[in-house]
Amino acid sequence: MTPGIQAMIRDVERLWDEHTTALFDRRDVPAALARMSRDAVVRHLPSGEGGTGLDGVRAFYAERLVPTLPGSLRRVPVSRTVDQFRLAQESTWRFVHDREMPWLLAGVEATGRPVELLVVEIARVRQGRIAERRLLWDSAELRTRLGG
Repeated sequence: MTPGIQAMIRDVERLWDEHTTALFDRRDVPAALARMSRDAVVRHLPSGEGGTGLDGVRAFYAERLVPTLPGSLRRVPVSRTVDQFRLAQESTWRFVHDREMPWLLAGVEATGRPVELLVVEIARVRQGRIAERRLLWDSAELRTRLGG
């Protein structure tokens, strides 16, 4: 692998880490959006939640996602695969189900139960910006564990 490609891969990882830290840890929607392309697409596959275009993603993040993130959310990386155009990451998300989260599991009221969930996230990068984010988890197992 050439040094140029190695640098591009490091840039993709840095972009991803900055985006997800802004979104999930700091809950700073403008900072998260600053790393996305104008035509970005975000899709949470099990729930169908997300947004298209920067305005659609902004609305999803600001109105549907960030206000309902559990206060105890911790994301622990399991594995990561990166090339100069894509990043795929498996993470274990741990939190207490302390509120309804329509983006995760619609229609299930807060149970107060601890949750440990494997989440797969795939990002496509174009011209130094995140152009697409897809998230996938086992919603049937989650619904069973939470009694929904």
